[in-house]
Amino acid sequence: MPDLEEQDDTLELEINEYEYEDYVDEYYEEEHDEESHEHQVAEGTWGLNPGMLLAREAADWYLLAHLWLDGKDEGKFAHRTATLAEAFADYTDMVVGGELRYTLNHITDLSEIAPELLESLQNEISGERSEAWDGWYSFRRRYGFEALEWAENAFKLFGSHTYGGEKWAYIAHTLKMFEGAEISDTTFVDMCWGLEHNGGQFFGKLWDTYRLQNVLNANLEDRTDKLLENASPAITQLYTEVNE
Repeated sequence: MPDLEEQDDTLELEINEYEYEDYVDEYYEEEHDEESHEHQVAEGTWGLNPGMLLAREAADWYLLAHLWLDGKDEGKFAHRTATLAEAFADYTDMVVGGELRYTLNHITDLSEIAPELLESLQNEISGERSEAWDGWYSFRRRYGFEALEWAENAFKLFGSHTYGGEKWAYIAHTLKMFEGAEISDTTFVDMCWGLEHNGGQFFGKLWDTYRLQNVLNANLEDRTDKLLENASPAITQLYTEVNE
């Protein structure tokens, strides 16, 4: 029979283990709740599909581009491009707002921020990412294109390589070019595939990016076989049939 001191150690260990399990369960429950809320805002406010499969979309798009260049796409490339451009523009807009919530903690001289944006950052574009997405949506509807210019300038003022900075300024600028009709739908979609933020793949704020980089590399390496492996059945069939 163990002595009393040994019993106390065992009891303490058991309690700590239960406390840790409760902590882990609570942590993952909170993470799941926030992810669910983000999906609700992305879908309900921004009109995005959180379940979109990026690797498949990229494979389909590049295969259709190949067919389009040969005049064999049956009109599908333009339609797919317009659909993706709309989704990517909304996604880009949304995540710009999410990143802006870090502004107040990463810019020394807040007087350099547009007063309208500063006021909103102190109120609606703050909190959790989903809350900032929601707040930015309202802000953009009030101030339109000018709000993007303020966002781009704010990112350039960040004194951090972790948040904001030049990469996010470029992301905002890319959306500005598209909204200002400086670039076409095709150019915008192609640019978005290659965008990165400070933490890596640009699309990872909402969508599953598993295998996306493999598909992008396959396109750069002209590996049609790899694109076909990741494409949807409908586009695989179309590509195969017209190239028999």
